[in-house]
Amino acid sequence: MIVAGSVAAAVAAGGGVTAWLLTRDDDKSAAPPPKPDPTTPAPVPPGPPTAPEPPTAESGPYTLTMWLDKLFTPGVDQAKTNTDLAAALVKVDPLGTLRSEVQEIADPSKLDTALAAGNGPDLFQVDSLGLARRVKQGTLLDLTPYAKRLNADAWHPAARAACTVDGKLYALPMDVYAPVVVYDKRLCDPAGFVVPTTRDEWITQLDKLEQHYASDPKFEALHLVGRAWQTIAACLYANGCEIAVQQNERWAGRLNTDAGRAGIAFFQKLQSYSSAPKNVEEYKDPAGTITAVLTAGKAAMAIQPDWVVAELLRTSPETARNLGAFPMPGTTAGKAATVGVWAGVLAVSAKTGHPIGATNLLRVMASSVWQERWANENETVPALGGLTTTSGAANPARAATLTALAQGKPYPAAPGWSAVPLKDFAEKVLGGADPVVAGAEQDARIGGSFSEYRP
Repeated sequence: MIVAGSVAAAVAAGGGVTAWLLTRDDDKSAAPPPKPDPTTPAPVPPGPPTAPEPPTAESGPYTLTMWLDKLFTPGVDQAKTNTDLAAALVKVDPLGTLRSEVQEIADPSKLDTALAAGNGPDLFQVDSLGLARRVKQGTLLDLTPYAKRLNADAWHPAARAACTVDGKLYALPMDVYAPVVVYDKRLCDPAGFVVPTTRDEWITQLDKLEQHYASDPKFEALHLVGRAWQTIAACLYANGCEIAVQQNERWAGRLNTDAGRAGIAFFQKLQSYSSAPKNVEEYKDPAGTITAVLTAGKAAMAIQPDWVVAELLRTSPETARNLGAFPMPGTTAGKAATVGVWAGVLAVSAKTGHPIGATNLLRVMASSVWQERWANENETVPALGGLTTTSGAANPARAATLTALAQGKPYPAAPGWSAVPLKDFAEKVLGGADPVVAGAEQDARIGGSFSEYRP
């Protein structure tokens, strides 16, 4: 992607399951019910009434406006996309026309202001991390009634979960991101590196690399800055830490738990293999972008989404050709660790005058044809499972990403979601703070901020 550093920068600046319990007040004076016959299957309780299928066409001609974010669409030929999407929309709804615009939405307030005023686009592209905030603001159309039409059951489960808030679907994922371990074979092979299948094996291989290159002061077995929040989150998730949980209308932090402390200890272990600063963001890394770090040929590994490799295929093909990748290993052999997943998504304004038309356009975008085209143009992982894209076939990290997605889970769907508590937790512990104290501080912060949102 053209935005190798930009996506990381934008994200760095940055559901629960509802249980149903059906009870009934029985008349205490009534005769006791007969004892069930163990040979007779228990009756199946009636399910909720089936909602009627929403209409499939608007009542009259309409025009949709869609804002695409330049950050997420570096490979899109805008003129051709407009023409082809408009033609595809007419096939499913002859009354519809489309006007698609690429916007600079680095500042989300531009979109928020337009949506709140009712003069924003009918559809727009954002990342999944901000969906819960916009749900709380009331600016998103609930897409749950259209889930079948959008083929949502065929999406990667983690991608669907990333688009779900309080059990309801609010967006169509177009590309999905998960961290994987990228390694440079030019450095790893001479040291006898073997791709690890467990966490312990990974540590053994990192130790082997450090020993092999002990005479090179510039060598890093793993390049990892101290505030790399997606890796921090992966270490927390891999150790069973939920980061934050919803309790009624409030959110509570879970960093100051046994799982949270184990997770941050694992991150601390990984970061010890790096000479990168412990107190900087990834996009402020003094060594430069991660593509520059890998091109320099002194870092044996990095933990990144697979678009980093796609970027290197353009900017440094020799480096890209010598890269391999594997999912972050779990504690059980052959089972990847749980990592966080987020997505670039398309959502519909709650104030659109054409909800049926807008969801018909999403139906087009959810098709295998458009999911594959989008993934190829932008060199990303499509949300629709089972697609073999040409860009993915050329990317050595794609297979690792798909394995990671199978074990992935979304970040907390909190209106006030922020990665800052994770980054501060890690920085303090890396700086020598007591994990109990640091975890308690950030849990208090999560409790105060995750439930809030900007009006």
